[in-house]
Amino acid sequence: MNAVSLFIAEQPEINRAILSRLQQLILASAPQLEEKLSYRIPFYYYFGRLCYLNPHRQGVDIGFCRGFELSNEQGLLEAKDRKEVKTITYRTPDVIAERPLREILQEALLLNEWHFKNKKSAQYNQYKL
Repeated sequence: MNAVSLFIAEQPEINRAILSRLQQLILASAPQLEEKLSYRIPFYYYFGRLCYLNPHRQGVDIGFCRGFELSNEQGLLEAKDRKEVKTITYRTPDVIAERPLREILQEALLLNEWHFKNKKSAQYNQYKL
């Protein structure tokens, strides 16, 4: 069992169910995803920080690190007075709408990959002169 799975196993029952379901959905979104504890919560990496899971008394937040750049066509992402991160809060596992969450995850994956490739391209072009 990895550090994230141990973290999830130690959570209260309702949050454990939410965290487990979100973990499954996130890991299924891309085979190259890395999962690790950072800042004492689960973070997921794909060409940089993609998202994180933050359990609290009222449920679990899934936070998207580049949330401000996502389209939010599904209307699920909340800024909560933040400039970069946007989150979705789940209070029970049965309210997790898989299809809209998968769409947001796919958009976040593409966005991170795009930023990574364009950053490398810009660095290459800088030295090409």
